[in-house]
Amino acid sequence: MNFTGLRRLVKREVRRMKAKVRGIYSTALTKLLLENGFEIVQPSLTIKKRFKLDGNQEPPDLKIKDRFDLQGIRVLGTPEATSAFQHMLHSSLEDVLTRRWMVSVDGIYRGSIKESDEHFLYVDLGCGVTGRLSKSEVTDGGPRQVIVQVERKRL
Repeated sequence: MNFTGLRRLVKREVRRMKAKVRGIYSTALTKLLLENGFEIVQPSLTIKKRFKLDGNQEPPDLKIKDRFDLQGIRVLGTPEATSAFQHMLHSSLEDVLTRRWMVSVDGIYRGSIKESDEHFLYVDLGCGVTGRLSKSEVTDGGPRQVIVQVERKRL
C-alpha cells in the first residue's frame, strides 16, 4: 500500500477553558462542563460544596447565566470558549437550540436610523439587528447615520 499526503501530528498543549456559572441550571451545567474538560472558576458556595471545588478566583473565559425569563441561558465569552461550549452542548444534548448574536457586547457600530417614536430612535446595525437609542443621545436634526455602542443591559 502506498500512503501519500499524510503528516505527523504533533500533540500540543491544550489550555483548559475557564467557566463561571450562575443560575437555576448551574448544577447541571457545571457537571457537563467538568465532564468536558472545562475548569470552573469563581464557583458559588453551593457548587463549590457539591463538586468539591477549590474556589479558583481566576477570571473566566466564559460566563454563563440565566435568561431573564429563566427559559434558557446566556453565554458571554471569548470566541474560542463560546464555540467550544456550543459544540459541547450540541454533542451532549439531543435537542438543544443555540443562537449566536451577530453583534458584540460593548462593540461599536455604524448604524442607520430607520424609525423613531416619542422617546427612541430605532437604529439598524445590519445583520438583522436593530437597537434602540434614546432621543436625548442625538442632537436635533441629527444625521441619519450614527455611531453607537452595544450596552450590556439585560444581557
